[in-house]
Amino acid sequence: FRQLPSIPGFSESSRFVAIDSKGAIWVSQPYHGVYKITLSASGQFNVNVYGQNKGLPSTLNNHIYKIKNEVLAATERGLYNYNDKNDSFEPSPFYTKLLGTQSVRYLKEDSEGNIWFIHDKSLGVIDLTVKDPKTIFIPELSCKLLSGFEFIYPVDSSNIFLGAEKGFFHI
Repeated sequence: FRQLPSIPGFSESSRFVAIDSKGAIWVSQPYHGVYKITLSASGQFNVNVYGQNKGLPSTLNNHIYKIKNEVLAATERGLYNYNDKNDSFEPSPFYTKLLGTQSVRYLKEDSEGNIWFIHDKSLGVIDLTVKDPKTIFIPELSCKLLSGFEFIYPVDSSNIFLGAEKGFFHI
């Protein structure tokens, strides 16, 4: 293992990390906000913090993911896209149409392009293999997933593993 040099102005735990198409590193810390880390041409790191001041519904409980080659913030009020021109987040029209403004805690894209998500302790998938995308919930697994330790591993189009309160589930 090799420890990288410290980034001035950034000392947060980094469980949720995504790198956008311009090379910016996005990190979310659910209790402190969303961070965008960029490297200037002179080799200096720049750290910007995003919360309510930058379009997110709250500074708390935001989780960063890269889905469909796009950085998304999963929040207590739905999914938000980053708007580079305004340097802020805004509700995603596409995902709001499919999920509304429900809280989303976890996202994972499978090999078919479907998007699996966890809302509270409920599992669902946005089926993108059909002409009109639709949201499907899997009620049999409601309340069997452990909040704070969500994990979805899509092995292939026929096998999905989920971390659960007592072991894992295989779909």
